[in-house]
Amino acid sequence: MRSFFCKVFLILIVSKGYCITVTQSNWSGGPGVTGPVPQWTDTYCTSSQMYTGAGYLLTNSLEPVGHQIGWGSEPGMVDAGDIDNDGDIDVVVADQYDILIFRNMGQGLVWTEEDFSLGSRTVKLIDYDDDGYLDIISGAGRFKCHTNTDGSGTQWNLEIESTYQNGTTDCDAADLDGDGDMDLMGSSGGYYNFSWWEDSDDGSSLGILHDINSLNSPQSIQAVDMDGDGDYDALGASLHGDKIIWCENLNVAPGPHWPMHFVVTELDDPSDAFASDLDGDGDMDVVGSARSSDVVGWWENVDGQGNTWEEHLLSNTFDGAWDVYVDDIDNDGDMDIISVSYFDAEVAFWENRGTEEWMKHTITTDFEKPTSVCVSDINGDGFNDVICVSKVSDSIFWWSILEYSPSGFLESSILDSEGESNWISFCVDHTLLQGTSIFVQFRSSNDWQNMGEWSELLLPSDTTLCGIVQDSTRFFQYRFTFESVNQLKSALVHDISVTYESITGIEQQSQSSVSAFRASPANNPSDGFLSIDVSIPVGDLLDISIFDLYGRTVHEEQFSQPAGSHSLVIQSIFSGYYICRVDYRGESIFFPTVVLR
Repeated sequence: MRSFFCKVFLILIVSKGYCITVTQSNWSGGPGVTGPVPQWTDTYCTSSQMYTGAGYLLTNSLEPVGHQIGWGSEPGMVDAGDIDNDGDIDVVVADQYDILIFRNMGQGLVWTEEDFSLGSRTVKLIDYDDDGYLDIISGAGRFKCHTNTDGSGTQWNLEIESTYQNGTTDCDAADLDGDGDMDLMGSSGGYYNFSWWEDSDDGSSLGILHDINSLNSPQSIQAVDMDGDGDYDALGASLHGDKIIWCENLNVAPGPHWPMHFVVTELDDPSDAFASDLDGDGDMDVVGSARSSDVVGWWENVDGQGNTWEEHLLSNTFDGAWDVYVDDIDNDGDMDIISVSYFDAEVAFWENRGTEEWMKHTITTDFEKPTSVCVSDINGDGFNDVICVSKVSDSIFWWSILEYSPSGFLESSILDSEGESNWISFCVDHTLLQGTSIFVQFRSSNDWQNMGEWSELLLPSDTTLCGIVQDSTRFFQYRFTFESVNQLKSALVHDISVTYESITGIEQQSQSSVSAFRASPANNPSDGFLSIDVSIPVGDLLDISIFDLYGRTVHEEQFSQPAGSHSLVIQSIFSGYYICRVDYRGESIFFPTVVLR
């Protein structure tokens, strides 16, 4: 696919009789102002159904839509999975009185509520006994696992429980000792402990305690292979220690302590840590949130063994960053990051657009004191949804983030020709993928706030505008309609151009006070773009050629300019040293120039 960025965007105000062509091939900047604008570049407006990516247009994004699941009593943690094996996703919530099970009765719109057990601070769903059914792990004084005995989520058996733990904060399960069955693990803020429990030899439900390590107010725990050696280590956030750490499983069962390794050592009150492969290199990176420093970020596992880390800060203004979760939220094959702002009532996710470029998307700013978030496909449409709980309003909500829409729209900003014009032609360079289609419409007006009706739908070929839009008008706008039978495909638009003839432009040629041809850099060095000042006594063609220091041509363009002084901006030149040649009526002017970007 051709680049959207190697283009020159110029709008010329010329005398009567000059044809002007305006180009757009850059929709990367996101929805912009409606208009009017004197040039398009990356300025456009769009309906909420259109998501614009780098180089292509997808029709699968809608505004987030919130749905109530139910209510709790100061709910603190949420998880989701198919508890009753009916093919849809259910939700479990830990609050101060009960563990609540919300059964999804169809597409996340109708829910039934059941009280599972006494209150708990933590809850997770995991297949603990490897029978294909999701079980419930919880923590309140003791960590417990209740197994789903018949797969219906109505018959539960206490499989294992821990010794007493003061201030339980998080729980997980994994085969920590490599014996083929799952073990229970948990973090305890009161005892400053990471601990795990294996099944008792006497067949009782009380597990055998093993310490992992001591932390200062651990807030989270996750079983994950951090060093790539094939066994499970323990990752967590130390709230009052201002650290995110992982403890190495040396696989010396039972092992009194596991060596501690630091991911980050200066992070004010980290509240959560989550491991996932964010950069696609096969090892585990770490995502973290910090409630006092308002940080959401991720740390790249540089050596693949958890010894060297590189910080990537996504935000340090996410007020009271409380919880993080990692999943492919936008269904593009890489991992995204979602977090909640406790004090700003915000739920948001950061879209992974290549590890160095992340885009924040706000889901809501009206969800008071959110404390826990997770991701799953609640409505069964193939797109992940976001589930969250509010500790103050007692609400449990889910939001539909991405849905498939069979059609979408992309509208240009309103182009201002700065005078009455006759609109001549419209050209589109595009590609149709299988199962996709594209149509285009136009309108013109002398009042940009009242552009009138759109033309009929037209195929995007080289189109004459004669008889389609009004002549002798100042403002012009186009709109594409995209259709697709595949939620992951759309037609590709590479660039468009519109040609018009100015009727009431500035009469520069006859009134020009320029007596000689001159050309020079507007700024040297230029900052960002190459800008050339040109003066010509008589309107005519200008040929601009840009050469690198090896004499190779890196850019050339021909322009029709009226008499007078003009500033030509060229956006496609990268940083470097260049020689510029401007040709006019047999004369040539050379000058060196430097571009800094």
